[in-house]
Amino acid sequence: MSGPSSHAAPRAGLGGRLIGPFVDLLGAAGGVGLAARLADLIVTGRSDRAVTLVGLAAVVVGLALDPALGLLGWLTLAPFSRVFNLAMGSGLPDLGLHRVAALFLFLLLLAQVAIGRRRLARLSGVEWAGLLFIVGMLLSTPASRLGIVGGVQNVFDTVALPLLCFFFARNLLAGERGLDRLAVTLALLAALLGLVAAREQLTGQRVLSPIPYHWAYGLYSVKVMSFFGAPAIMAFTLAVLAPVTFFAPARARTPARQLFFAAALAALLAGLVLTYVRAGWLAAAVGLAVLIALASQARRYALLLMPAGLLMGLLLASGAFDTRALTERLQTEGSITYRAEALQVGLEIARRAPLLGLGLDSYSDAAVAAGWRPVGGLGLPAAAPHNLFIYVLTSAGLVGLAPLLLLFGLIGWYALRAWLAARGEARGWPAVLLGTLFGYLLFANTFDALGAQLANMLFFTLSGAILGTAWEAQQ
Repeated sequence: MSGPSSHAAPRAGLGGRLIGPFVDLLGAAGGVGLAARLADLIVTGRSDRAVTLVGLAAVVVGLALDPALGLLGWLTLAPFSRVFNLAMGSGLPDLGLHRVAALFLFLLLLAQVAIGRRRLARLSGVEWAGLLFIVGMLLSTPASRLGIVGGVQNVFDTVALPLLCFFFARNLLAGERGLDRLAVTLALLAALLGLVAAREQLTGQRVLSPIPYHWAYGLYSVKVMSFFGAPAIMAFTLAVLAPVTFFAPARARTPARQLFFAAALAALLAGLVLTYVRAGWLAAAVGLAVLIALASQARRYALLLMPAGLLMGLLLASGAFDTRALTERLQTEGSITYRAEALQVGLEIARRAPLLGLGLDSYSDAAVAAGWRPVGGLGLPAAAPHNLFIYVLTSAGLVGLAPLLLLFGLIGWYALRAWLAARGEARGWPAVLLGTLFGYLLFANTFDALGAQLANMLFFTLSGAILGTAWEAQQ
């Protein structure tokens, strides 16, 4: 398999030798300015803003010292991004963790290219399709109910930023060492999110929820609101992490690493089950099934886990656990009916503007105007597509949907070619990507996936690292 590749860093010229000291001087000036600003905030009693500045500065410094490790550190802090949000006021965009880290890392890589310290890999078909998708979504912002400024910010946060993660991972995490580091980072995130989700379901205590009230699925389960404010986003993120977290212990070489990854997998599965999001269960199951079918390491690990699975099944069947919440969710049909109606309404809306769409995030208003007014948890009309592809089609029409389909198609095609080109255990990582992609697409047909920013960031980071590694191995 052939693919875009990176090359050795070119020798720095006169411009590069001049840019280096300029960047150092600029960094020193920025450090002095930040110190002065922190002192002013602390003296005036605004310590929360000082903490935010310190956190953002720490991420920036980490990225500057080691872009690869800085990228992994940024991802590790991603669930806590609401803590690191700097409101600018005066109509200016907020400086959040993801915006600051992504823009700084992008500019840093360009600066390293300019001074001859790095040569970036040539853009692949995935990145070109991603650029087309960004353009298609930007064309929908003038007609958006969010306004042009709000629409552009939304496209950057939900579309451009995850695609930048693919670009970063290709250039910084390609190779076995990068994949090993990424696996540890993703396992840590899986364990954190899984434990938080399980804890909230069992105790009702939320962590950094943006929603100030509680919702319940029924008599026996609550909606997990921690970090994201929606159980579907939590389940989606855990489902995206399931294949890589399952594969990591299967290839771990030491008992300590095996124990670490196995504990992370147990926490992920517990949290995913206790979100009571059926699409998350199905997406994880399909993703793991694809991985086990395609990777020999995963098959061996699945055989090792089979006795534990049988034991858990016997315990559930014996009544050792209270399964009323599980039964209640499995028997609920309202959400399935809702999604079927949402799909039908979405297709009808899309016929009004099939090429360019009705404008970014237009579905809800258009559906209510068309007479579809399902009642949400607060007793108000809550029309939502609950389908990534219908959301994009009604927002940006075929101009947005076509490159999105091309984007996913190319990721799958490149992953399949990498799997076919590899032999034996080398097929493991492409199998992880194929399993993750299948689970992602399945869930995306039941959920407005662009709203799950962290899940998308992790999916495209994993995609970039695996495909980048495969392309380098073929050169």
